[in-house]
Amino acid sequence: YLKGLGTQSNEFTKVYMCGEYGDSSGGKPVYPGYRDEVHYVDEEIKATPMAPLILGFDYGTTPACAICQLNGRGQLRVLEEVIGDNTFMTEFFEQQVKPRLVSYGWGSGLRLFAVGDPSGDFRKDTDGTTAALVLRERGVPVVPCTTNAIAPRIEAVRSLLSRFSDGKRPDLQISKKCPTLREGFLGNYRFAPIKGLNNTRVREIPEKNEYSHIHDALQYACHMVTNPGLYAIDPWEMSRGRSAAEEQGPVIYDALGRPMEGRVMDMSGIL
Repeated sequence: YLKGLGTQSNEFTKVYMCGEYGDSSGGKPVYPGYRDEVHYVDEEIKATPMAPLILGFDYGTTPACAICQLNGRGQLRVLEEVIGDNTFMTEFFEQQVKPRLVSYGWGSGLRLFAVGDPSGDFRKDTDGTTAALVLRERGVPVVPCTTNAIAPRIEAVRSLLSRFSDGKRPDLQISKKCPTLREGFLGNYRFAPIKGLNNTRVREIPEKNEYSHIHDALQYACHMVTNPGLYAIDPWEMSRGRSAAEEQGPVIYDALGRPMEGRVMDMSGIL
């Protein structure tokens, strides 16, 4: 919170960081600093071969996954979006996400960092298991985001949008393979007013719509990237490194994203 005080408007600080009521911004985009001609790449962003992927997951019956990669200059590139429709996490991962990960090299030494909605460890999917457990049992080391408060998640995205570490390109770049994410940045991911008793003073949260799920997923990924210490991650590892535990191949993980001893996955069925 303190880090974001100097970068936000007085209204944002009052409502989201101080918990006070403020003037309505209902209908306004969550990210007014997004500039399509700067942040959008009108072509497929080529992944750096075998560099780790950073995955952000939103759960529920409209699950979403933001597949990202952090380069050595600290720039987060969103390679593509994966969005489900009225599906369980098992089917979403097996049918939509896993084929994409394999295409990047998962199962052949590629390392994953993954973070998701904290409720994924507690809320049951209707197929009888938690969404996070579904991912961990399939070799994705997903950990819960350290906060579900909206302010630090929005701030994580805004901070990357506004940074230019190499002086040329922004630290958050959106690929052509992210059409829903892009449309959200262009104004469809917006604030929805919650009216007070007098209908004039409001507190707001982003509206839940077809663009919010993938934006939630991106927020989790950005929060991990901008706050690696909260996840006990060496920033260097997210762009280059690989743990000794993963030298034998993808493994099954516990709730803290730690490899479970002796639980190496059989990848023969997906390669």
